[in-house]
Amino acid sequence: MRVLLAETTWASMIAARELALAGFLVSTANDGHELSEYVSLARQNVILFDADLPDMDGLEALRALRRADPNVGICVMVPDAAFDKRMRAFAMGADEVISTTCDRRELVARVQSVARRRSGLAGPQLRAGALVIDCNTRAVELGGKPLHLTRHEYEIVEMLALRSGAIVPKDDLMLQIYGLDEAPDSKIIGVYICHIRGKIVDLGGDPAIIENVRGRGYAILEQVQIARAA
Repeated sequence: MRVLLAETTWASMIAARELALAGFLVSTANDGHELSEYVSLARQNVILFDADLPDMDGLEALRALRRADPNVGICVMVPDAAFDKRMRAFAMGADEVISTTCDRRELVARVQSVARRRSGLAGPQLRAGALVIDCNTRAVELGGKPLHLTRHEYEIVEMLALRSGAIVPKDDLMLQIYGLDEAPDSKIIGVYICHIRGKIVDLGGDPAIIENVRGRGYAILEQVQIARAA
């Protein structure tokens, strides 16, 4: 999943590193205005920023971000001592308020939880036919056997599973993988899909689980179910 993060303090820089190590695709902004600009350009799974932004009040930024996208996950970093600010952040629409001194493993777990809930998942695992996907560990199994995917291949499978039954345009997949960074030609998505299908065949699975809807995008048309709770 993709996180947009305002990298404006030491705590937020550490958060960016830890989330990237945990497998999140991280895009960074330099201040509140850039954060808002990026949100208008591409859909995010989670937005994370420190309440003390260099160019604006962080809680006012929170209010504007929530108006811009009522469904995006928003996490705000606030010092433990700033109790009133923590309560105001919740009141203004934050999904999670994280201490700036939070243990790094806890920070990742909290952001993962927000990303899951905003994607409609009660637990970390979901099932699409014979595929079982763990959104926390980023592990995929096919018929009980591990399906070894690259970082980008995993993001494609996860996104298709989360939108099961719907056709996902190629442009949406490109934004998920590359965000606002310079990206290769969109034909690369077809290459990734080909590699994923090949790996599914190698494990004895049916590559047709990922359908190419010509001119529109890709889809997993089987109903996705929660595999088990966290």
